[in-house]
Amino acid sequence: MLAMSLANQSEIPRWIFKNSVKLNLKKLNKPVSHKTLFSALDIALNQDENDAITSIYNFWSNKVWIIEFNSAFNSQDIYNRAININGTNFNLEDANKLQDLRRYSTFRFHFLPSNFKCELLKKFFDAFRIDGLRIEDISEENYKDRPLKN
Repeated sequence: MLAMSLANQSEIPRWIFKNSVKLNLKKLNKPVSHKTLFSALDIALNQDENDAITSIYNFWSNKVWIIEFNSAFNSQDIYNRAININGTNFNLEDANKLQDLRRYSTFRFHFLPSNFKCELLKKFFDAFRIDGLRIEDISEENYKDRPLKN
């Protein structure tokens, strides 16, 4: 089995959020309103943390929210803080955290000769020189020969 990943992180456009947290509500069936979000933040954050909020807005959809704080507050203090919205628990995340955008593919080659060297597959794919392509793993899988059932 040959597992490869492909990503070129340098070409991904990004927004930069200063002193902010992200609340990803994609698990919910319906988007939430500002009112619902304010109520949940009142419970999850203490008074000083709530007072430090400068803006709250949805980003890309009503299911991804950015919460910005004034410069006197350190938003890192509330990373991974639990917040309950409509009975579902979420965590406040770093708004600038990069997702792993690698795309993985697994190739299986069957009926190769018993003396075949797996390194030859790596050399073959490396010869294409595809930017961002990386061989993650090469492994051999052996299966028992079983009689065919009629």
